[in-house]
Amino acid sequence: MGKSFSNAEMEDMLSGLAPLLERDDIIGYAAARNTSALRGELAEYLKMRERLIEKHGEDVFDGDGVPTGVKRIGPDSPNAGAFLSDLAPLAAISHEPRLMRLPYAEAIGKLTGSRLLELDWMFEEA
Repeated sequence: MGKSFSNAEMEDMLSGLAPLLERDDIIGYAAARNTSALRGELAEYLKMRERLIEKHGEDVFDGDGVPTGVKRIGPDSPNAGAFLSDLAPLAAISHEPRLMRLPYAEAIGKLTGSRLLELDWMFEEA
C-alpha cells in the first residue's frame, strides 16, 4: 500500500514538480511520471475547484473595463471565505497515488537541499 495524500497536498506536490520537467535525466523522468499520476488523481478535484471559482469568483476585466469571461478569487475577494469553506472538504479528501520514487543518491549534486526538502516524498533511502 502506498502513502496517502490529501488533494491539497497533491496540488502542492504537483506545483513543486513543474521546475523539474525540463530536466533530461532520471529526475526529469520521475517528475514527468509523477506529474501524470498526480494530474490523474486530482482531475475531479480540480474540476470541482474550478466550479467553485466560477460560483464565488469575481469577473476579471481587461484594460478597457470589458469582462474577459474569466473569474478569479483571491484572499481579498469578498467571497473568499465561502469559497474556502466549500473547498475545504474537497481539499481534505485523501488518495494513494502510484508515485515513482528515487533513491536520494540520484539527487545528490543535482538538487539543492531546499528542493530536496520540498520533494522529500519523491525520494527514499536506497
